[in-house]
Amino acid sequence: MIAIGVMSGSSLDGLDMAMVKFEGKNWELIASETFSLPSELKALLSDSPNQTALELVKTRSQFSKLISESLHKFIDPTHDLDCIGVHGHTICHFPELDTSWQLVNGAYLAATTARPVICDFRNQDLALGGQGTPMAVIADRDLFSGYDYYLNLGGIANISYRSPQGWVAYDLCPCNQLLNHISRLTGQEYDKDGQTAAQGKIHQALLQQLKSHPYYNQAPPKSIDNNWIRSTIIPELDKFPLSPADSLRTIVEFVTEVIANNVSITAGKMFITGGGTKNKFFIEKLEEKLALQNVELVIPSEALIDYKEAILIAYCSVLRIKKQPNFISSVTGASHDTIGGCLYLPPINTDT
Repeated sequence: MIAIGVMSGSSLDGLDMAMVKFEGKNWELIASETFSLPSELKALLSDSPNQTALELVKTRSQFSKLISESLHKFIDPTHDLDCIGVHGHTICHFPELDTSWQLVNGAYLAATTARPVICDFRNQDLALGGQGTPMAVIADRDLFSGYDYYLNLGGIANISYRSPQGWVAYDLCPCNQLLNHISRLTGQEYDKDGQTAAQGKIHQALLQQLKSHPYYNQAPPKSIDNNWIRSTIIPELDKFPLSPADSLRTIVEFVTEVIANNVSITAGKMFITGGGTKNKFFIEKLEEKLALQNVELVIPSEALIDYKEAILIAYCSVLRIKKQPNFISSVTGASHDTIGGCLYLPPINTDT
């Protein structure tokens, strides 16, 4: 089967698309591309949790139209495409309310692309008592086997690994959302290579504040809602009158500490992807901490760093089409494995 995965993370750094051919658990990345988000739409998506119902509908319409237009540019008509998976932009994620909302109009995409579209992946797992996240572990298990830990450095850092009791995966802490927030105060979208952070000093009071939340001591399954980061963590950052360099250096220390504290082995390999992998200073500090436990960081090709999550969405879509589980209950805490995703079929061609 050939599927396209579409992913735009909480960092809002672009619309990632990956066309992938699957034959069982063997796969090939056929094509990949990132489409930029217009600044106006990026601002709307960033502000979406604060919008009225009508404003949200308008934002969803603009976002879905952009996805459709980008898909038309990306789809290679020479390939027999079976389905398109679209994660959508997360508005809210409330496991305690059995609800996770990813903004996208799947029916519109199925109609305008004339292809089956799968979206709304998380809610069935939530309905069965799960966290609805992380999704990445299914790809770690089936597509990227052979490592002891799998780390993704996106807007939120998350980790997965196999334990004697089964697969475990959970959100670790805010990551690029915090780093990019501080960088934007300097007029930059992100801290390239961690150059600004490398010039800063660790501010102990801020570090202790970031580490103070009970979430970090909770046992999994657990997950982080973006709104918690926006409403609680970022305001805490802003209360400290530090230079951008000192704030960034402290965030790097915080995130790398959290990661190291969640690695229990004394020797092994960690497969690492996500945009944060390109932050050279961050990776240097993480390697220093993990070296104390003889854990080696394995950084894959740039294509995998950039498009692993889009590949994941494509794979989850294929599993949905095949009616095979794409959420692992030992990870999410659901009562059993689930087949997540709402399937929208393209319109029937009635031309004669």
